[in-house]
Amino acid sequence: KTNNDTFKLRYLQIFSEGLEDPQLWTAYNKYLYDYSHTKKDSLHVYATASALNNMGYEQQFIYNDLAAAKNYYRQADTLYRSINHYAGVGVIINNLAYISQHEGNLQEAIELYVEAGKLFEKENQPLGLTSIYINLGDIYFQNDELNNAETFFKKALFYAQKTKQETTIANVYNQLAVVAGKKNDTKTAIDYYLKGYAIYAKNKVYSRMSLMNIGLANSYASLKDTQQYVKCITDAYRASLLSTDMQIKVRVYNKVVLMCILKKDLKKAALFADSAYRFSKQINYPELIAEAALNVSNVAREKGNYMQAYDYLREYQRINDTIHSNTIRN
Repeated sequence: KTNNDTFKLRYLQIFSEGLEDPQLWTAYNKYLYDYSHTKKDSLHVYATASALNNMGYEQQFIYNDLAAAKNYYRQADTLYRSINHYAGVGVIINNLAYISQHEGNLQEAIELYVEAGKLFEKENQPLGLTSIYINLGDIYFQNDELNNAETFFKKALFYAQKTKQETTIANVYNQLAVVAGKKNDTKTAIDYYLKGYAIYAKNKVYSRMSLMNIGLANSYASLKDTQQYVKCITDAYRASLLSTDMQIKVRVYNKVVLMCILKKDLKKAALFADSAYRFSKQINYPELIAEAALNVSNVAREKGNYMQAYDYLREYQRINDTIHSNTIRN
């Protein structure tokens, strides 16, 4: 009801960013954009850029439309630059880098992350720096440079703790847990996963609860603890039912396939494998498509469908070779 635009726009931004319901979040971002974009003073331009950034995020993570996401991000970038809001520019560059990373353009992603990091450093943005170091750590992790990955994730934890945002800290715990697992330090990995899970459970972040349970399942599998492994996969699946994050659903489904094969339930394994493959194609994430294709191949082989198994194995190998050919150039 206020006529003060400073208050109105600020509260709209805070409110829309805090919404968990995708439909309400979309509606309020559109309202913020409609209210702000017709005026050209710096206050309204900033609000419009913020709304466009959120609309890009919506296209990227809810509708999996990367082309539309890039379009919104670039519009926001132009507006942030027009008012010299370089922290906002850093956010946009970071978002574009994330898309490049998951499209397999690693060198481009690194260059964009470094550019965004310099802006965040200059603007004293610990949350932005946390995101940059997480994403850089992930790239080095994907290239099996575990020490570099761990270094970046520990830098991310340092800045995350400065933000005092619990879920951000939990996200870094997850990254550190994954590295510890890869280094065969299973005890440390489980400790990090449990720390992350406790935070996500407290805040009811179901997609990330699923992710932590997947990590715990992998850890217990390495310890040959079948009972805990099955429990964690089951808990991951239950949490994923309450999440709208398609990437998380694919990751969980891929793990459910393995659990079903372990239980010799090939009918259910085939259903989850087919769903994971179909959804991974929709979100166009090469790593997950490869994993899903391998699962379809494995299930087909277990059922005696050797031609189908061979076809999907070839797809897995082709995608996997492409992923690993996009190595970091020093």
